[in-house]
Amino acid sequence: MPSNSWQQERLCLACSGGADSVLLVLIFAGTLLPKQLAILHYNHNTRDRETDADADFVQQLAESLKISFFTEKRTTGAQTEDALRCDRYTFFAKTIKKIGSHYLLTAHHANDLVETMLMRLIRGSSEIAAPKRCQKFGDYFRIHPLLGIRKQEILDFLTKNKIPWREDPSNHSYNYLRNRIRQLLTNFDSAAERTHWESGFVLAHQYLEEDSTCLDTLAQSYIQSDNQLDLQNVPYPALVRRAIHLWLRQPISRTCFEKILTHLDSKIPFRITLNPHFELVIQNRIITKKIFRLSVPYEFTDWTTGTLYLPTGCRLIRNNSTREQIFTEPQLNQTCAFLDPQYSSHITVRTWCPGDCYRPFKSHEKSLKKLFSDQKIPREERHQLPVLCDSEGRILWIPGLPPADFAQVRGEFAQKLTFSST
Repeated sequence: MPSNSWQQERLCLACSGGADSVLLVLIFAGTLLPKQLAILHYNHNTRDRETDADADFVQQLAESLKISFFTEKRTTGAQTEDALRCDRYTFFAKTIKKIGSHYLLTAHHANDLVETMLMRLIRGSSEIAAPKRCQKFGDYFRIHPLLGIRKQEILDFLTKNKIPWREDPSNHSYNYLRNRIRQLLTNFDSAAERTHWESGFVLAHQYLEEDSTCLDTLAQSYIQSDNQLDLQNVPYPALVRRAIHLWLRQPISRTCFEKILTHLDSKIPFRITLNPHFELVIQNRIITKKIFRLSVPYEFTDWTTGTLYLPTGCRLIRNNSTREQIFTEPQLNQTCAFLDPQYSSHITVRTWCPGDCYRPFKSHEKSLKKLFSDQKIPREERHQLPVLCDSEGRILWIPGLPPADFAQVRGEFAQKLTFSST
């Protein structure tokens, strides 16, 4: 634990219903009072009734221990491993804040540690010591108290004491890299060999975590400003990499990170856009954050007719139209769009949000960031463009881009939407 303050706060226990998280709950339920704990469960909604049954199981466990229970069910979004993890930890973060806690405990064990380290090696990560036993994320700490315990030890304990848990069939799916690594590790036949290599990984992880903490401390001393990172006097590549990671304070892809390293010594400014809010300008081993001039975030719901004036000074106009006009009226620069009235009767107009994506007419689903780049829409203009959505939140159209494929006109009548910047 980072300090003794946890003794005065509620600890949030992440529990999926699996064997490891059930053990985590039981350990702390046997150590602390129920009022000192909260159980958090995120329903990924990937297996219909089975994930609902997982949620019910965890809720019953919480009720039997008289511990507060918090849950949320995912309704939309991609089914990738990264997307599911992102949504899960978003739920954890907002629930922890709601409770007023600063501590999230998860049930990562020795086998998870091995799999994570191997995954990071495969992906070429410079930070192999993950997950760390205690790490700060924003306003809270993630703590992993079971890292020294093997999965088989957890299963043996629960089986011996006749304690039930839930099994997730997706843990055996080859769709996820972690599961493929897990399957490879089962090829170690004898229990003696298995104990040996798991213990070796745990020990190596301990040493690497200590090295990582040392590097963090040294690299932090070179960070003097939130807006600019001067690497001219940083002596070692390891410290350069570590200083960049610490300064950015956000996840970054390997490709993007390699671009930063490649262009550190550039004599002319090299620009990299990290997200819709800012870009990095790199020159002579100095990295500067450039914040984009954003329009004031806005959202207008249930726009049904007439002209809508936007805070950016632009306006949207909608008129009733017919299918024939689609082929007779010019649509220069895609400043107007024809949509099926079935989807465009009640429109929400808002600003661009990170993660926005949709499927343009006769194309594949892409992120808005990728579509803006493909269409060569200047960065400074992207936040001035309104995002039009239907009553279910699906993107219908963004001026400068084609309308959504699902909203194409199928009947005799249409809704004509026009964007004007004057």
